[in-house]
Amino acid sequence: MGYGAADDIVLRGPGMQNTKKKGGAGKVILIIFLLIIILGGAAAGYWYYLNYMKETPKDVFLEYVGKNNFSSVLDFNTYYDMLNRLDENSFVTETTASITTTKKSNLLKNIDTSKCDFTFNTKSDKKSEKSLIDAKITYSSNDLFELKLLNTKDAIGLYSEEIYDKYIASTKINLDESLKKSIGIDTEISSYLEEDTLGKISKNKIEVDDSYKVQKATEYLEAINEFIPEESVTEKENIIVTIGSETINANAYTLTLNKEDYQNIAKSMLEKLKNDNELLSKIVTGKESSDRDEVSNEVTNTSIEENTSGNISPITTITNIQTEYVEGQTENHQTEVVIDNDSTSSLEVMSEPETDLVKESSIEKNVGGIYQNLITAIILGKKIDGTVNDLKSAIDEELSNISSIANGITITVYVRNEENKPKETIKVYSEISKNTNLDIEYTGDTKFKVTYLSPSKDDEGKEVSKGISFEIEKKSAEVNEEYNIQYNEIKNEKVISKTEINLKTDNGNPSKGYTNSIIIKSNDSEGDLKININNEIKFQEETVSEDFSDENTVYLDRFSSEEAQNLYMQIMSKAMAVYLEKMVSLNFIDINSSNSIIQQPDEEQIRLQEKEEIKNKLIQKVSTMMGEAQEKGEEFTIQNLVDLTIEGYDVSSIVSENSVTIKINGYTFNIDKDFMLSD
Repeated sequence: MGYGAADDIVLRGPGMQNTKKKGGAGKVILIIFLLIIILGGAAAGYWYYLNYMKETPKDVFLEYVGKNNFSSVLDFNTYYDMLNRLDENSFVTETTASITTTKKSNLLKNIDTSKCDFTFNTKSDKKSEKSLIDAKITYSSNDLFELKLLNTKDAIGLYSEEIYDKYIASTKINLDESLKKSIGIDTEISSYLEEDTLGKISKNKIEVDDSYKVQKATEYLEAINEFIPEESVTEKENIIVTIGSETINANAYTLTLNKEDYQNIAKSMLEKLKNDNELLSKIVTGKESSDRDEVSNEVTNTSIEENTSGNISPITTITNIQTEYVEGQTENHQTEVVIDNDSTSSLEVMSEPETDLVKESSIEKNVGGIYQNLITAIILGKKIDGTVNDLKSAIDEELSNISSIANGITITVYVRNEENKPKETIKVYSEISKNTNLDIEYTGDTKFKVTYLSPSKDDEGKEVSKGISFEIEKKSAEVNEEYNIQYNEIKNEKVISKTEINLKTDNGNPSKGYTNSIIIKSNDSEGDLKININNEIKFQEETVSEDFSDENTVYLDRFSSEEAQNLYMQIMSKAMAVYLEKMVSLNFIDINSSNSIIQQPDEEQIRLQEKEEIKNKLIQKVSTMMGEAQEKGEEFTIQNLVDLTIEGYDVSSIVSENSVTIKINGYTFNIDKDFMLSD
């Protein structure tokens, strides 16, 4: 089908039969080797080999479990540099996108999406601290829809000439409240927009040098080594492993831990990580998360004042006092951050006072908890939003669950063993618990693949195996970078949906700009989808003169909940009327745009032209009736077309449950229940 039907996926190599072990909190294994596998990489294994120079199965296991290609494949420095430049310079961007799909929905029904083009043009003016995005959709080169987004230092707003004649805006500090009272949605976007978003992303990169990586990986390897009995690692030689299309001869080193050993290692590693203030401080932003601050008025005093021109401007005062809750009382304290640019350990955070009751942090609330946060942070190289105490609180939660580990764990490292080829880690396979498997494959220096499976239940309550896999390949040239990413959803060891992303970036002259192209393909049981995106960034001085004023803007901040809801309903009603009108007219754009006024029309052309004129009359009439019904708050269906009349034309109509057949001056037209018109 399309871009490739769902494929079978093979998870188990030779010697990796499912032992059906029982297990509980098996995800602790992600903490045990996370820092070694990702943070330390090949350097850690190399250090271990030089220092121990032994060849017992246990030593080889510890040497090669940390050897991988993650750091080279996941080097996103080009994109962090891009974000830094976008944060510091004025720029313009030009983005075009196209979509083709075989998937159908009520919105896309009977629309040839391949004839739609999307453009997004951005201007960013650093001097005035404003940016303007102009988004437009065309169909066969005919304008369909245009939307503007104006972003200033204090406010943000949307404008569409067809929908409403003014910007609909809100100050950023009150955007959450504005959205809640107008459309009833709770968000936390205000705190996100109040900060310099690009700067936040680009400046929150985890910065650790290679020597620090080796130091930390070595430190944790030695700690693990103390808890692993020598006899717990076994070796099998000359095992055939297939990775991709390559068949490889390898030796397998399997670590088998019983419940007691596994619990000891898990507890030891979590406690070690919890007490590693230096490392934790390097992977967090050090800022209190908005999830923890349930009394923001005590931390941030905010007021909205109207200036002489009537515009709204925010006045924000932020204290450096953080508030923690203790049973029966509130304790205020300050956190001091000391930065030493000359030190490798560049960030020292003084611990916050202990409290009897620590509030739940955003890290604990997120799906996946500390594991998801740490993996995402280290893979993307981006700091976690929160404080050292947030991480410690999450680690404490995991420590309290150590006793729930029901059994042991098995981890196998496969090492290439072929003549004239270097020894290298090609695969790490973990049986975490019953039918819960984590499989990591390395292909040279440019690609790796991760597959995770665990038991689950389907909608009918039946036991199934579900999971995901993702594969990342990086190709780099002198001035270009290319990533190929594939993400799969798996059910019963078969891929049921597949997404492929190809990203290419030309950074030949970063001071002038970048060009990016992205191709996204997805395939599942509902059909195929393909998106092509081309983006060009140019760094140049830009002036955004457009601004919010009382004449061109309505502020949701000033509305009551009832007024905001009424405005929302008014906009949605108008948007639906415009949408329905465009849906009907889409069918005729291609014919209209292909008409020739140069050639002398023959009899057939005259007949077609007459028919097109009648179609346009029909469209106009139906659209007018829709608009009138919506203004009255009435439902409009094809049943309203029973007694359709058009002045000056002979009209008759026959209405069924799903469609209406209309004859006008001898020409027949059909309109289905979704108001799609055909001959």
